[in-house]
Amino acid sequence: MNLATAIPIYNQPHLLKECLASLRNQISFQSNIFLFDDASTLEYQTVISSFSDLKISYKRNLSNLGAMRNMEHSFNEVRAKNDYDYLMILHEDDLVSPIYFKAIENICELTKIKPSLILSFFSDTFKDNNYEQISSNKGLSHKWVNKIQLVEMFLKGEPIAFGSAIYNTEVYTEYKFDFEKYGEFSDRPFLLNQLNEDDTILILTKPLYFLRSHLGNDDRWKLLKSIHVFNLLSLYISILKKEKNSWFSQYRKYTTTFIMDSYLNIKLSGERPNFIVYISMGFLKRQISLKYLLLRNSFINRFFTYLLKSS
Repeated sequence: MNLATAIPIYNQPHLLKECLASLRNQISFQSNIFLFDDASTLEYQTVISSFSDLKISYKRNLSNLGAMRNMEHSFNEVRAKNDYDYLMILHEDDLVSPIYFKAIENICELTKIKPSLILSFFSDTFKDNNYEQISSNKGLSHKWVNKIQLVEMFLKGEPIAFGSAIYNTEVYTEYKFDFEKYGEFSDRPFLLNQLNEDDTILILTKPLYFLRSHLGNDDRWKLLKSIHVFNLLSLYISILKKEKNSWFSQYRKYTTTFIMDSYLNIKLSGERPNFIVYISMGFLKRQISLKYLLLRNSFINRFFTYLLKSS
């Protein structure tokens, strides 16, 4: 693959050291690495100089853009100034298994398919997977999906690493997040909006990607608003409506779960919406199922637990 790797970085040189080590340990990896420092207060040059065998370029932003905007900036800088078939966004607090790129290479060679987008399931436990497991077609844990199937996976909460993906630069010509409409969920619409219905998406279902905690550096949800949640679900539903099937009738089960789970993130933001108002908005937009809301509600669960104990 004619691949570039862009890594947005900020104040975590100790984690970047491990991230770069995971790239150095790849069985198959030939890529220029572009680091975009978001005006860190910590020094990175010592770490970078210890990886002189890798092709690393370093650029420091004049001011702090924030995690999501630096991710957007990193993609566009590399895309505009270089000619690569694929561009990967990797984060300094993530790791990839030594067979990560070899697995992709094997899958593409065996299937003769050139993916429009490559995504990966992730794990929070790093395992040094054995190359022998992916050396034959039987051991290649992956699936090919289209745009609608990808939306279904998003709604079902499959463990997909959204922010870290490998983009076909013929399909993804510009990285542009719509923060006003989607807030910190903007990476999902970006992944979907540039895809055509017949584009092929490769999903690595074997967790060769290790997603580490953002620790104290995690301020992703500080600008998240209720409307961002409902706008994202409206996008999902508009895509699913193009192909009504048996699964489509169940989508409110998953939208209800997503709305409830997202409330926890919104509480970390400056909005802190009233729970009743938030739920009411979900009903008005027909994105919440009363049945699944009751099944998830902890008060209902506690009530029946009380009745059982009393009897």
